[in-house]
Parts: sequence; structure tokens; C-alpha cells
Amino acid sequence: NSIHLGFFYLHHSSLEAKQTEYLEMSNLISTIFANKLNVDDRVPVLSVSLGGHDWGLYPPHIMFWVQLLVGVVIIATFTVLMASITYFVIIPRKRSMISFVVGFGIIIPLCILHFPFWVLNTLDIRNYLLRFTISAIYPVLTMFHTTEAIFGYSPSSVEYSYKNYILYYVAAVETQFDNTTNRPVQATRDDMIQSLKSFGSWLLILGSYK
Repeated sequence: NSIHLGFFYLHHSSLEAKQTEYLEMSNLISTIFANKLNVDDRVPVLSVSLGGHDWGLYPPHIMFWVQLLVGVVIIATFTVLMASITYFVIIPRKRSMISFVVGFGIIIPLCILHFPFWVLNTLDIRNYLLRFTISAIYPVLTMFHTTEAIFGYSPSSVEYSYKNYILYYVAAVETQFDNTTNRPVQATRDDMIQSLKSFGSWLLILGSYK
């Protein structure tokens, strides 16, 4: 009896700890998305008057990028789950009734019609760009990747391993694979520097518009 009682207290304490962690995480996410970002209240760091118009250079809105990162992580995590189902259930049974039912009956409807809108409503996201990113980019990618898996058109290098398929399925940009080793081709240092420069320049250019 003492053993069972001790196990009960241990299980109860573990359950309470998990509930506390869940509440803390929920409160943190609610705090992050408290700013609806539907009003641009940035103050220009530099402003000039040209042709009777005021032009300003505005700094990036930190909370926008934080919310974008959190939103993408939530959607990407769900996408990993869908990719796992696709890899282990659909790909071994291409063009079969099971692949059609799972793909067109479960995965695609969840990704297109349910989960993105559940996230938008739960987090009360009102910023148009954030809504577009969460409800359009990953759901559309998921639809295409799932459809090509159903009909057997996924690249052979992608189906070589579970890791390859997850990377291919979740990546919002195209991933290049080596046809000989079936491994992802690693970006060079120059490529990464060039990408960072391009991102930084466009961040300043687009951020200056209000």
C-alpha cells in the first residue's frame, strides 16, 4: 500500500508540474501576442522632407519578428507531424486507397482548413502579414508535398531517409540534395554571408516604408 501511495503522490506531483509548465508556456505565448501589431506606432530614426512629402527611416518592430518566429515554430512543429505521417503511412503505399484517404481526407484538410485558422483564432493574430505567413505559406507547401507523395512524385533523394524528408517537407525554400550521397548540399560560407546581406538590406528598405 505504501508503494502504491508513494507512486500516486509521485504521479500527481509530476502531473501538477506538467500543468504548471503548460500554464507558464500559455501565459508566455499570450504575452508575446498581446500586441496585435495592427497599428504602426514606430518612431523614425531619420526623417527628411522631399517634394512636399515627409520621408522617414523606421527601425524594425522587434515584436513583429518575435511573433513571426513563434508563429512559424508552431506551424513548423505541426508540419513535422504531418510530414511524419506522410513518410511512414503514405509513401510506402503510394497510389493506394490508404494514401488517398490519409492524404486527401486527413492531412490536407487539417493543414488547409483547420489548424492555421485555429492558431490565428487562438492567438488572436490580426496583423495581415502574420496571418498570411501562418495561413498561406506552410499549408500550401504541405498540400503540394502531400499530393506528390500520394502519387509517387517525391524526389528519390528526399525519400532516402526520414531526416531528408522532414527537411524537404518543412523547408519553406528549396533544399538541394546530392544525387550521389542523397544528402543535403551544405551552403557555403559565401552563400550564407550573401543571404544575410540580402536579408539585412531588404529589412532596411522595407522597414523604412510606413
